[in-house]
Amino acid sequence: MKDRIDEMKKSYREVEVTLDLDRVIENAVLRGRKRLNRNVIQIRAAAAAVTVLVLLTAGINLSPAFADTAGSIPVLSSLVRILQFEKGKAAGGEITDGKQIGPVDWQQSGGSENILIPIYEEGAPSNTAAYFEVTYRQYPYSLTVELNGVRSLFAGEELPSFEDSTLVGAMYRIVTLDDSAQRFVITFKEPVEIEVKEMSGPAGILIEAKASIAENLPPVYSVRTASYDYGEHPGVLEGMLLAALDYKVDTVRMLRDSAGRHFAEAGYFLTESEAAAFREQILASGEVDFNLYIEQRGPGDTPDTINE
Repeated sequence: MKDRIDEMKKSYREVEVTLDLDRVIENAVLRGRKRLNRNVIQIRAAAAAVTVLVLLTAGINLSPAFADTAGSIPVLSSLVRILQFEKGKAAGGEITDGKQIGPVDWQQSGGSENILIPIYEEGAPSNTAAYFEVTYRQYPYSLTVELNGVRSLFAGEELPSFEDSTLVGAMYRIVTLDDSAQRFVITFKEPVEIEVKEMSGPAGILIEAKASIAENLPPVYSVRTASYDYGEHPGVLEGMLLAALDYKVDTVRMLRDSAGRHFAEAGYFLTESEAAAFREQILASGEVDFNLYIEQRGPGDTPDTINE
């Protein structure tokens, strides 16, 4: 496992990934012009180099990665993109179906920690990643990863334990009623900076976390359901909360509490009075037939268990 991520990161450092295509082509053309006074053959070579460069800009080849899960044949992996977060959210991959999640790897490297989520298809590494979305939030510090067109975990239910991690608290699945999607939550022990890379050929999602500057954030008041064992029920409650809010908010999420049980959160607020008003709004919608609770929580606190 360590070799897989080491090789990928080493290769990434050795290759300058250029995201500005126009600048790449311009530099190549300038180099071609400098050779103009040499001979016609060199001019043609420069033009050919520009053409090849354009074709290769969609993915910079990196050294073998994921190769040990693919078998003994070396496989090149290409960086597709570094995801750009906007308001805590980012997306990548392609809309597809029938993918699987391969064995998830984790590695500490200096001051960073890396989580690798390989994408499989029919039991073998896929060339392209399924469409996925990542969302970073506080209360607690967490990254939610949702993959669409992914129907199963190739490696079963097993995920890294992160027992020796200094940054990662846990990684766990959250229930998804859509049988063509899989969702995970990665929790962190402190504020982190997140970088997410989409890889192809073979495909994977590489998440790099580094400790960030400590934040002086106030506690919030969470409007949430009671805690339940992992299963369909908390997923149904999540759907009812979304319906009560007309599917117009992105504050609804699923989390795991300190006892390993699951609950749905409708949103959180800086004051208890705001949370109480939001709770009453949901209960008055006629879409829910269960109670909602208000929990005070710090930015890095693991949610408490609340029984019905």
